[in-house]
Amino acid sequence: MSRDRIREQTTRNYNKLLGVEIKGIGSYLPEKVLKNSDLEKMMDTSDEWITSRTGIKARHVASDEQATSDLGAEAALNAINDAGLIPEDIDLIILATATPDHFISASASIIQHKIKAGECACYDIAAGCSGFVYGIVIGAQYVQNGKFDNVLVIGSETLSRFLNWDDRNSAVLFGDGAGAVVLSKSSDPKRGFLNFCITSNPDGGEHLTLPAGGSACFTSAETVNSKKHTVHMNGKEVFKFATTWGTNVAAALVEGSLEGINDGISYFIPHQANERINLSICKRLNLDSNKMLSNIATTGNTSSASIPLVMDQEIKKGTFKKGDSLLAVGFGAGLTAAGFIYRF
Repeated sequence: MSRDRIREQTTRNYNKLLGVEIKGIGSYLPEKVLKNSDLEKMMDTSDEWITSRTGIKARHVASDEQATSDLGAEAALNAINDAGLIPEDIDLIILATATPDHFISASASIIQHKIKAGECACYDIAAGCSGFVYGIVIGAQYVQNGKFDNVLVIGSETLSRFLNWDDRNSAVLFGDGAGAVVLSKSSDPKRGFLNFCITSNPDGGEHLTLPAGGSACFTSAETVNSKKHTVHMNGKEVFKFATTWGTNVAAALVEGSLEGINDGISYFIPHQANERINLSICKRLNLDSNKMLSNIATTGNTSSASIPLVMDQEIKKGTFKKGDSLLAVGFGAGLTAAGFIYRF
């Protein structure tokens, strides 16, 4: 999608979700930490090689007893508690994940059971690393139109289960974790989501995929032995997509709603895929890189969980003040791209 076409979408979306606020936020990271020094013992790599190319120093890994729903349930309960609500207050659960517990049933429904929510609506969405932003946009519309009072949006991943640990180019990138928000109507009509964009490139999906296990390539001894049930990534093409489309979405969101990138945006949270990608986006936007918030050094790429993990971290630190504007942009498998501007 060209920047002009994305700009048309953001112009239409400007102020459409203003008044929908993040009422509560929470996150969860597994206890086990896998450092670059640990990976040096597992494969032909080094801390210097990983850090210089990605900015990653460590990542969290789920225990054998933890599934995606377990991580998501922990983050969900933290967000609900932060909102001053109980699980029965939730009207809809949207789970963004690329690593569900099962194909059937939805992991959102499993989380519903684990947190003891009421008989609310539940479903999963699969939009790769953009999934949380997709979920935000979908959930906020339910609140905006008055259909639901409290929508729980979760990004949760156990990517460590789907990595080829013989492939140093991809295995060193990913980590496990979960983040969640509760969306509700704001008492302040000037607070909330100022603008949003969700889009996808119709070409290039083959550059980031998990080939086997679905209806196109069902499980067999051959698919298991050839490691087709692990993440396959063309890093060069994904890097090119992320820098170009991430920049286009961010620029269009700003142009469609604010005066200028440095005056209008207080903080920027890009998807935590690669520090070099994110610094490149800042440079292309002429955005002061000091406004970029990140935790990639300690969490790696947690896919749909990355943006809410950073948001929770910074909200708990008191980073955001009333009136601040946050630009968040996701990009990943699909190949998808999405973003929003949120006013605190």
